Amino acid sequence: MLLNSWLALATILALGAMSPGPSLGLVIQNTARGGVAQGLLTSVAHAVGVGCYALLATLGLVVLIAQAPMLFDVLQIVGALFLAYLGYGALTSKPAEGEEVVEVAHSHWDSISTGFLTAFLNPKIALIFLALFSQFVTPETSLAVKWLMAATALVVDGTWYCLVVLAVSYSGALRRFRGRAQLAQRVFGVLLIAIALRVAAPVLGF
Repeated sequence: MLLNSWLALATILALGAMSPGPSLGLVIQNTARGGVAQGLLTSVAHAVGVGCYALLATLGLVVLIAQAPMLFDVLQIVGALFLAYLGYGALTSKPAEGEEVVEVAHSHWDSISTGFLTAFLNPKIALIFLALFSQFVTPETSLAVKWLMAATALVVDGTWYCLVVLAVSYSGALRRFRGRAQLAQRVFGVLLIAIALRVAAPVLGF
């Protein structure tokens, strides 16, 4: 994978992780109520759940490329449309006041289980990875590169939420993040639409 392609992928993954949602609410609540240690455990466990989905997505693409190359082209188009849809949603979303979290951790094991399950029980993450990774994978992409893509997703997600945990300890930093969350959503939306157009155009013959 070329460096510019990897940087583009890492940037999109980072902006996606920054998008407000249930995971952010869980990390903030677990940190606020259980301390930094529980917040970090929640973050790492969530990243492992995300990494599992990312790895499954890359391995699924490996099989698809080998056995059904024409179907892979179709997946690229469908993935581009899905990314464009997500981008439109990010561009038109309204600022979130907060997210409800049903379960709040009270022990280290609760932090690990809730962090992992919040990611792993969200099938939308798998769809996003299939759509996103299909835009970066080609029949010539090596298995090592696909592992790198999955590892990048895990590290980016874990790093972001660990930073959130540290920010929760400083109310001023957390307020500044919330003030810029909408901007991150807008940039995320533009990037998704741009990638969708870049990949769909040659496949469609434009």
